[in-house]
Amino acid sequence: MTQLRQRVLDELQRRNYSPATTRGYILAIKQFAEYFGKSPEKLGGDEIRRFELYLLRERKLAPGTVEGRMSALRFLFRKVLKRRDIAYDDLIFPKIPRKLPVVLSPEEVSRMIEAAPSLLHRTILMVLYATGMRRTELSLLKVADVDSKRMVIRIQQGKGSRDRDVPMTPKLLEALRVYFRWKRPKVYLFPSSAGQRGIDQPISDETVWYACRQAAKRAGIKKAIGAHTLRHSFATALMEAGTDLRTDSATDGPCASGAHHGVSTPVPAPSACGPEPARSGHRFHSCHIEAGAQGRRSVTRPPWEVAEIVRKAGSSFIERYHGSLTWAQLKVLRAIERCRTAALGGHRDQCLRCGHQAISYNSCRNRHCPKCQTNAREKWLDARKQELLPVCYFHLVFTVPHVLVPLIWQNQKLLFALLFDASAATLLEVAANPARLGAEIGFLGILHTWGQTLQRHPHVHYVVPGGGLSMDHAQWIRSPPNFFLPARVLSRVFRGKFVAGLQRAFHANQLAFFGECQPLTNQKAFAAFLRTLFREEWVVYAKRPFGGPQHVLQYLARYTHRVAISNHRLLAVDGDQVTFRWKDYAHHSKCRAMTLTLEEFLRRFLQHVLPKGFPRIRYFGWMAARRRGHLLPLCRTLLRVPPPTDTPAASAQKSVPWQCPHCQGQMLVVERLSAKQIFRLEHRRVCFLDSS
Repeated sequence: MTQLRQRVLDELQRRNYSPATTRGYILAIKQFAEYFGKSPEKLGGDEIRRFELYLLRERKLAPGTVEGRMSALRFLFRKVLKRRDIAYDDLIFPKIPRKLPVVLSPEEVSRMIEAAPSLLHRTILMVLYATGMRRTELSLLKVADVDSKRMVIRIQQGKGSRDRDVPMTPKLLEALRVYFRWKRPKVYLFPSSAGQRGIDQPISDETVWYACRQAAKRAGIKKAIGAHTLRHSFATALMEAGTDLRTDSATDGPCASGAHHGVSTPVPAPSACGPEPARSGHRFHSCHIEAGAQGRRSVTRPPWEVAEIVRKAGSSFIERYHGSLTWAQLKVLRAIERCRTAALGGHRDQCLRCGHQAISYNSCRNRHCPKCQTNAREKWLDARKQELLPVCYFHLVFTVPHVLVPLIWQNQKLLFALLFDASAATLLEVAANPARLGAEIGFLGILHTWGQTLQRHPHVHYVVPGGGLSMDHAQWIRSPPNFFLPARVLSRVFRGKFVAGLQRAFHANQLAFFGECQPLTNQKAFAAFLRTLFREEWVVYAKRPFGGPQHVLQYLARYTHRVAISNHRLLAVDGDQVTFRWKDYAHHSKCRAMTLTLEEFLRRFLQHVLPKGFPRIRYFGWMAARRRGHLLPLCRTLLRVPPPTDTPAASAQKSVPWQCPHCQGQMLVVERLSAKQIFRLEHRRVCFLDSS
């Protein structure tokens, strides 16, 4: 740290500036010095004015952002360096246009809250709107800040380093209690994902912003929505209710006014039907608590589906690419197009209580269909629940260099299997090394072939228990809680095993070469190609460990039985173009939107259709099918864990039946219908519902 930087930090701390202001000032001074390539002590007023023009003209930063940079430089030269040779009156700030804030109506806020994809996001939106607090204040809330006896929430060291209390409505208190029973936070009211693994930290401001944006998109609201929009909307609701906001200036905003109790805020209570896991990939349900009646369940559907794109552009796509499409890809297109339509038949359901009838269409059950993975995932997760051990779990990801992607796609079945075999053998070998763990491990792997933009990106996710059996099967060897195996060692061993597998396949004439890979048919060219693979870093990514087995199933739900893109990521289908949401992992997982033509979207989607019969979930070590039966009970015995009480079949019988939309009674199938029978019934007055 330079002496000047330390002087700036000391001066900021002496004046008790907030951490956010400190970070902003340090960043501005750093950018100023880097732009001129000199220490700020050697620069003056002319350089400050040139830097301001650079920010406005070339960087095209907003006037408010430039004002923050200029404030930092004025602080540096005036308070730290105490330069008297600079005319500070000439260092003007850019004029900031005054605009009216974006405001939502109570109906739009209700739609946003109902469209929230998880109980966590729904509770965040409710707290923001019902209290008017800022997003940073919300992220730092602690469980102890909620005072249910006084019906207030204490905000500690908010804007301006001031404490204040904001009132809380009974409806919001009930929503917080439902959330607390599900999440069980310890310190922070909204802990981050790291808190689930033993490190209790608050969620970031970006998470709050993302919750608002995602809910707005799901609700079909086109306005520019942020967390502060809900604060403005609540203040507007107070003014429309006749509250004098000027009386609340001493307590920083309308949300601190006692008049809040007199405002009827449109915040629906969350479901009391049970816990709702965030980001599980299911179709989320929202329950409305009505006076004198039980909650009624309504399904929040995505505005667009992949099936609509197939129906719209499938025929022209097949006509254009018919010569290069495989039979499996054509089958997937046909299955997605017919899924949950009258073409596949259906069944008539009748309520046991009120006699209401509805017809539900059958699903295609194709493993590449975005709508048909929920039941398969639930059954698979229920079976895995019986195999969990009370140990720490680790998540590792094995991927290959991009230069191998064309060759892999020309030999999918062979090289996808090699990707599994090489990575699994790497884990087993390194874990068995006495210098590492010295244990026989068991784990499962899940193959994904896509990236966020639907491009080809083959990689395998492994979920590994933190430990394994000793070589004589006499004891359980635990791994350290925050370290499993060195990623660099895994990368080197994995690279060697995969390249060796390529050599064996080439000498056995098992590889096919077409197009850009055609020159590799020559033995010398193929050997030179393999040598280039050793010059690249093979990525083996070890993610942070899980907090325990209770978090494993929620995490696995994100990866198992997934397809290249879910319906909820589709934002718009306009004309011959489709827009979808994707995460830019290279820039801190920022959410971005990508627009493709319908044919290009279908081309990318069909790249990820797996070969027929290829299993994308595999088990290794003592979790392999032929060893699991006798080694898994041995692991439980060594860990002193009782065997599971429920079998997967018994757990499946506990699934909640479909409920009647009128009286919440149980719906039972009374008649199976063919496609022809449904066609005859289309003109009758029978309610057609999709029970998904």
